[in-house]
Amino acid sequence: MTEINLQKEDDKETIGIALIGAKGRMGQSLLPAIEAEKQFSIVCGVEKNAEGELSTKHGSLPVSASLKEKQYAVKAAIDFSSPEATLFYMQEASGEIPIWIIGTTGFSAEQEAAIADFAKDRVIVKAGNFSVGINVLLHLLEEAMPMLGLGYDLEITETHHKHKVDSPSGTAAMLLAKAENIRKKLGEKAEAVYGRHGVRRKRQLGEIGMHSLRGGSVIGQHAAMLLGEDDKIVLEHTAFSRRAFSSGVIAALYFALQRLAEKKPGLYAMSDVLALRLSRQHPPGIGA
Repeated sequence: MTEINLQKEDDKETIGIALIGAKGRMGQSLLPAIEAEKQFSIVCGVEKNAEGELSTKHGSLPVSASLKEKQYAVKAAIDFSSPEATLFYMQEASGEIPIWIIGTTGFSAEQEAAIADFAKDRVIVKAGNFSVGINVLLHLLEEAMPMLGLGYDLEITETHHKHKVDSPSGTAAMLLAKAENIRKKLGEKAEAVYGRHGVRRKRQLGEIGMHSLRGGSVIGQHAAMLLGEDDKIVLEHTAFSRRAFSSGVIAALYFALQRLAEKKPGLYAMSDVLALRLSRQHPPGIGA
């Protein structure tokens, strides 16, 4: 694996970060979070259609369409772009960047396989949602479903701003995958039904309804509704600010640095990052 080479910033050693998707909503939200960490410095902003500059506390950095010029100064890439862009930049870096934090969603099965292959000699933390709260929601769903059993039907809803292009959201897909896995472990049927337009039949045993709403400026709202004959349980998470995701990204960076130091490449999830908390190790961003 590639070793971390630290660079100097104001006489302090820092780890160079490339922000892919720098001009996007998450890219802009991540800027102050990264800059608040003394161990990290932003080396470059990257966009497929490069234009403009990236304003940092140390001045402006040009936004480039390529990682080639800066890849040797970059030791960690944070990617919130598109599936095609993610794979393009991973290939362009040719193994020179040992840490990747991937928040891009909407990958095909083939693209997921390519990322898993890249992780053989890199530390990759990939999540459909880096919010600590969302990952707690996933844990709560895992606890609740076996207790309630098939006596409760499951419907998953997600609401996002009108500019979001993929549907369902990566987080909703995470909730679905978690629910399907739980039901399979219990020996129960699981079948996703995406909306019910044109479906003229009663609800089938084991169905998991998936519903997407788009409008306004909603950052992200996800709910898992467990509906019984006599009551309903709703597990819901609402993001008020993109800082809910930024803190998780910073936690993932510290986790990845630890795995790199231990020479443990691989494809990790936010559940692995949060396991540090359970073992009483607290990287910044998660808290003590």
